[in-house]
Parts: sequence; C-alpha cells; structure tokens
Amino acid sequence: MVMVLVLVNLSCGSAHFTGLKIYGSISVESIMLSIISMLSSPNDESPANVEAAKEWRDNRDEFKKKVSRCVRRSQEMT
Repeated sequence: MVMVLVLVNLSCGSAHFTGLKIYGSISVESIMLSIISMLSSPNDESPANVEAAKEWRDNRDEFKKKVSRCVRRSQEMT
C-alpha cells in the first residue's frame, strides 16, 4: 500500500478553499486510474493554465498539435 497526500479544492460561492486529505491505503492501481481519468477529461472550468483551457475549449485540434509538439521535444531531450 502507498501513503498518498491529495490536495483538494473546495468551492463555496466565490471563495475557494484548499485542503489536504491523507489516504493511508490507496493502491497504485487506484492512483493510476485517477491519473488516467484526469488526463482523459480535464477540468477546464477551474484551470491552472487559463490559456491552455481556453484553447482546449475553443480549438481542440490546435491544442492537440501543440501538445504533440511539446511531447516530441521533451522525448528528444532524454
């Protein structure tokens, strides 16, 4: 089992609260499934990168091209 710290964002009207939850017995499989889920359907309503979220919503094809270029460049660095 793996000890996992999860950052939780809670929204209450216009205020945002950040809390920390500690889970003591989450399997690696559960973590991987959560990551896959987040990557397959990102939350563009409360983005960390506003510009990327806007492009994700407005021009998905161009967004995918930029991501592909970025991934290729990062693979070339290794």
